Amino acid sequence: MKKIVLMGIIALLLLSTMAAARQTVVTKASEMKIDLLRYDPAPVQPGDTTDIWFEIINLKDTAINDFDVTFVEEYPFKLVSDKSVHFNRLDTGEKIQFKFTVEVNKNALESNNNVFIQYYSRQAGITTSEPFVVSVKRLGSIVSTSVGISQAENNAAMIAPGAVANVEVSIQNSEDSVMKDVRVTLDLSSTTMPFATVGMTAEQKLKQINPGASASVAYKLVALPDAAAGVYKVPITISYYDAVGTLHETEDLVGIMVGAEPKLKVVLDSTELTKTTKNGNVVLKIINYGTTDVKFAMLTVMPGENYGLLSTDEHYIGNIDSDDYETVEFRLNANADSLTIPVHLEYMDANNAQYSESRNVEIMLYSPADLGLKQSKAWLYIVVLIVIGGAYFGYRKYKSKKQK
Repeated sequence: MKKIVLMGIIALLLLSTMAAARQTVVTKASEMKIDLLRYDPAPVQPGDTTDIWFEIINLKDTAINDFDVTFVEEYPFKLVSDKSVHFNRLDTGEKIQFKFTVEVNKNALESNNNVFIQYYSRQAGITTSEPFVVSVKRLGSIVSTSVGISQAENNAAMIAPGAVANVEVSIQNSEDSVMKDVRVTLDLSSTTMPFATVGMTAEQKLKQINPGASASVAYKLVALPDAAAGVYKVPITISYYDAVGTLHETEDLVGIMVGAEPKLKVVLDSTELTKTTKNGNVVLKIINYGTTDVKFAMLTVMPGENYGLLSTDEHYIGNIDSDDYETVEFRLNANADSLTIPVHLEYMDANNAQYSESRNVEIMLYSPADLGLKQSKAWLYIVVLIVIGGAYFGYRKYKSKKQK
């Protein structure tokens, strides 16, 4: 009866071991079952110290007294803790957990390493277990991902709304482990993501990235015509197999910038200056005819020949939306009929890039005759009427005095 119960216990233990995906070794004399439970921390990495936890169970129908369990030290593992664990007693069906602390050689390569446990009992003597497998893995093989963007138009590091650009994602592997069957996937599914691939899928493949090397995959992306300028964080998933065939998957974010260089034009909007009116207001129009908005715009009227500035030289404009304009007004005293007004613009685009540029605005002063306008002769008629009226009243006055 005891043997039946014991066999039942063993079967349950083996089932539970399979369910927990443990590594199990039953000793040659069928005295004990030893499970490798876990690594802590996991995974085991070169240069790190880790605790390897085991569990031992008495399979005999009698207690096992006074025995030792020893860790067999082999490369790439070096014991940091005591080499052996001593047990005074292990009753039938009883299980006890124990650990060995090991340091992994910093130069160890990714591989599956055999770990052996030795134990001593009076019945079996010194016995070495069947091997347990401990995998050494290098994490963080993906050190960095970077994005390079090129356009045939101007090689700018951003995509203009409505434009197509070549986007290159670079993957750097600076560790000692090879990366095999690398798959790089951009997630463009979000409704807020203003990109789409052109003539290709969002997943690209690389056969291998050797240790210390880098590789890149290329995408052809189009930015939607109504895409707002800014930096978009695109989720990227990189999956690969390491040297021992374990699948790894890592997620990252890569920034892709949408925008274009602003295009501003400064033109004369209106002027009060003429050949006869040398003092007056001048209104300039600053037109944004590009695809990106500008902000924090400031215009400065610079000193020049043939005029004097009668108002402030600095004018804060603020935001100028795409396909819109703003105006500034200042007052001049002109000393010639032809003026060149140098102005200086400072502003930022939607991505906070700073710009500074200088422009010249030409102003010609005209008379009405120059413009082909007929001057009014009403003043001449008024003078004639005044003269005639004065003569009439003078004649009446002279005649009345003569009659008296």
